[in-house]
This record gives sequence, C-alpha cells and structure tokens, in this order.
Amino acid sequence: MNDLTKVKETYSKKFPHYESYAKCQSRAFMAGMATFLVSGAGVYGLQELLQKKLPYGRQTFLLPTIIIASITSYSVTRLRTKACQNMWMVMEDKHSNLGSENEEQILDPKG
Repeated sequence: MNDLTKVKETYSKKFPHYESYAKCQSRAFMAGMATFLVSGAGVYGLQELLQKKLPYGRQTFLLPTIIIASITSYSVTRLRTKACQNMWMVMEDKHSNLGSENEEQILDPKG
C-alpha cells in the first residue's frame, strides 16, 4: 500500500540517477524552509530593535516578516531546484555542454 516506494522503484529503473535527484530536491526544499525561518526571525528581530523608528506599529510586524521571508525562501528554493535539475540533466547526459556527443566533437572536430 506504500505507493511512494513503488514510484521510487519504477523511476529508479527508468532513470538510474533518480535517487540522487530526489535527495537533492529534498535538500533544496529543506533549505527553503530553513531560509524562511531564519530570515523571518531576522526581520522580526530587526523590527523589534528599530520599532521606535519604524512608521508602523508593533501589531503589523508579522506582515513584512512573512513577505520578506517568503520572497527569500522562494528565491533560495528556486535556485537550488534549478541546480538539482541541471545536475540531473548532466548525469543523464542530456542538455549538457559536456555531453558525450559534444565531447566527441571537441576531441575530434574533423570527425
């Protein structure tokens, strides 16, 4: 009844580097979550320190905190996900500047 294991086995047979890609994606999403927490805490703490100089009251501290934390975590997750996709494409010999076909052309340009 564990369909996730079945999916993992199916894709691992079809794509040999699927497990590496899945681990990379997991790390990318965890990095996004960590970025959300750290940047949110940082922005909230900064607002606490500067509360007398800010043009808004303490009741609205959560809105800029959530907005800034969301933007930063989205950016980190997007960049890391793109890196995982590129890594997988290179491992599967697709869309790479150093793929097997390009390597042959570089080594033997006449050929």
